[in-house]
Amino acid sequence: MVQHSSTHLVKNNSLIEIGLGDLYSEKALANEVTTEKADLVADGKVKLAKV
Repeated sequence: MVQHSSTHLVKNNSLIEIGLGDLYSEKALANEVTTEKADLVADGKVKLAKV
C-alpha cells in the first residue's frame, strides 16, 4: 500500500476552535446565524455564502 498524501493529526478541540469557532459566537448571532443554522453548517448539510 502506498500513501499519496500526508496525514495530519489534530486534537478535536483545536479543530472545532479553528474550523467552527465563529460559527457559534456572538458575532454569528448578530448576523442571524442561530444555533440551528450553525448545526446544519457543522454537519455539512448547508454551506454559508460569503457576502
